[in-house]
Amino acid sequence: MITKNQVIAGFDRGAKTYTKAAEVQAEVAETLSRYFADISARHILEIGCGTGLLTEHLAKAFPDADFCLTDISPSMIAECRQHMTTLSRATWVCMDGENPETLPDYDLIVSSMTLHWFDEFEAGLHNLKLKLKPGGRLLFSILSENSFHEWQKICRDFDLPIATPRFPAMDEIKKRFPGFDWHVQKIKKIYPNAHAFLRTLKRLGAIAPRREYVKLATHKMRHLLRDVNHDIEITYEVVYGEYHAS
Repeated sequence: MITKNQVIAGFDRGAKTYTKAAEVQAEVAETLSRYFADISARHILEIGCGTGLLTEHLAKAFPDADFCLTDISPSMIAECRQHMTTLSRATWVCMDGENPETLPDYDLIVSSMTLHWFDEFEAGLHNLKLKLKPGGRLLFSILSENSFHEWQKICRDFDLPIATPRFPAMDEIKKRFPGFDWHVQKIKKIYPNAHAFLRTLKRLGAIAPRREYVKLATHKMRHLLRDVNHDIEITYEVVYGEYHAS
């Protein structure tokens, strides 16, 4: 689990630098948008709009729709609103997408690279299902358990605690949500060194550690950064989920 206040603080700090650092996130948003082709929707909810990477695709695919665009970070909401100035039929809500009980029902609910930040992924996903109108669609992308395994190995090799979140285990999720369609994509990124990888996470605001993580002493982190001063490959295991309400 992750402390929600740390998630908010991280993304608030990363709001201004997120878009330039979000190469993987932009690729995932574009891939997720391909699912829009066969969907007709007038009332759309986005969970975790961030700076608007997926929102741009939504606006193009559904020009006549009414949007409710949400994020847990006030600063991300502000950046998205500033970016999406031509989107007139939109409501902006700063909220925890894990608890959408106060919202109405929607024809389409979408989320890109957000739901893995939920405290209780399964409960949160179930709550979103309940917000679909009959015949509605839920589309999302998340990082799953094999993401960042190279970085985790580096930390183990240096006998250091692992800070990156515990992402959902898809074998278990598939068992609990049998009515969903799933697609897995592995994106591999090369970073020139450990510092570059960590700097990318910082610029994204994706720095909230797992709850039990104990912050490293400065000299230990310097040791790791000094020794891992070479190319490292990092895997992003992206899972796309789709659900069609009856």
